[in-house]
Amino acid sequence: AADPFAALAARIKSLPIWIGHGDADEAVPVEQSRRLVPALRSAGATVRYTEYPRVTHDGAAEKTYGDSAAFAWLFAQRRSGGSSQ
Repeated sequence: AADPFAALAARIKSLPIWIGHGDADEAVPVEQSRRLVPALRSAGATVRYTEYPRVTHDGAAEKTYGDSAAFAWLFAQRRSGGSSQ
């Protein structure tokens, strides 16, 4: 695709999405999330984005999974139809 972020966004726009990314991520450049989030919004998705300053890849996972709000949000999500698989 000409814009891989727009192509991905079009495919996943109906999913509940909360992206957590550290700006010091050494494994996945934070620019990936910074490009995907606006692509998702342009596609009509509702997306939450949390960027952690001075936090690495592992640190972002620790912060996200250590946040009770993230789990409350996750467990509040429901299927919107389709296959039950």
